[in-house]
Order: sequence, then structure tokens, then C-alpha cells
Amino acid sequence: MKKYFSFLIILFSTAALAQEVKSRVTGVITDVSSGTPLSGVNVKVENGSETFSGTTNESGKFSIETGADRYKITASYTGYHTFSQEILTIAAKDLTLNISLGQSVQQLQEVEVESSALQSELAGQRSLTIEKTLRIPANFFD
Repeated sequence: MKKYFSFLIILFSTAALAQEVKSRVTGVITDVSSGTPLSGVNVKVENGSETFSGTTNESGKFSIETGADRYKITASYTGYHTFSQEILTIAAKDLTLNISLGQSVQQLQEVEVESSALQSELAGQRSLTIEKTLRIPANFFD
């Protein structure tokens, strides 16, 4: 009985040690000029072997669970410059970041729009002659 009890203690202690303690990267992403929170920003935390990602909510907040390691965090949003920074997460500790993104202005090339009329009849469109209109059962006083 004593051997069985010792075996169970070793088994459960090994299983407890095998569980990785997680870390959490949280923060708020705002516009650099107005300070308003940006919703829908893509946030990615990655190293060579692992990638964790998420998006900001309506308040510009994000929360991503990671392991304890060195990572590169990237925040990207359409119309804004991409933010990228190296971070170090510690086991069982939260890392909080406040990120500000600046707007990206790009000069676009000239856009040319052309249109042409269709030669065929469109759906539901018909040509009527005077003779065909006289054959339509209708009252002139309707």
C-alpha cells in the first residue's frame, strides 16, 4: 500500500511540473494624434516557434495569453503605421503595453474610370412601337 501511495505522489507531482505556467500580454492601442482607442487592430505575438494573435475590442484593449519567453509583438491596422517591438514575458506575470499608432498617408497614382453603353436590351426593358401600344388592353382614362 505504501508503494502504491508513493507511486501516486510521484505521478501527480510530475504532472504538476509538466504544466507550463502561462503569461499574459495586455494593453490598449490608441491613435497617436487624437488619443482615441482603435478597435479591430490586429495584434500578433510571435517568436521562431510560436505565434499568438488577437484583435482589439471597441475600447482598443487586447489580451493575449503566451508562454514565458522572448517575443516580437506587432500591431497593424489599415491606414496606420505598423508597430513592432521585442518583449520579454515572465511566467505567471502580466505584461501591460500602451501602444499609439500614427496614421499612414500615401500618395496614390492617378485613377482613370471608363464606361460604355450596352448595345443589347437590359433585363426588363423593351422597345414598343405605336402599333404595339394600341394593342395593349387599357383605357385612356386610367
